[in-house]
Amino acid sequence: MSELVVGKLTNQDPYIARATINFNGTGVIAIRDSKNVASIVDGGVGNFTIYFDVSFSDTTFSGSAMCGSTAGIVASTVDMYVVNVGYCTIRCHNHSGGAIDRDIITCQFFGNQ
Repeated sequence: MSELVVGKLTNQDPYIARATINFNGTGVIAIRDSKNVASIVDGGVGNFTIYFDVSFSDTTFSGSAMCGSTAGIVASTVDMYVVNVGYCTIRCHNHSGGAIDRDIITCQFFGNQ
C-alpha cells in the first residue's frame, strides 16, 4: 500500500481554498461564516453574487457549491454562471431547473490570487 505524506500547507499552496462562504439564502440573506468574502448580494430568487476581499489573478479559478434546506428538501443544485476576478454569481435551482432560495448555501473557491 502506498503512503501519502503531506507537508505543511501555506497560504500560497494551491490546495487551500482562497475563499469560502456559508450563508442563509432565504429572507434577509446572512453570512454565517466566510473567508476572503467582502459581501454577498441577493440578485432575486436563487441568484447570489459573492464579492471577494482579495480578487483572483484571473478568471480560471474553480469553485464548488451546494445548497440545501434544514427542512430536508432535496434535489437542489448550484451553477456558477458569472465568473469575474472580483466576484462570482451563483444560481440555486430545483430538479426542474427553476430558481429557488435555500437556507443552506456553501461555496469554496480555489485559484491564484
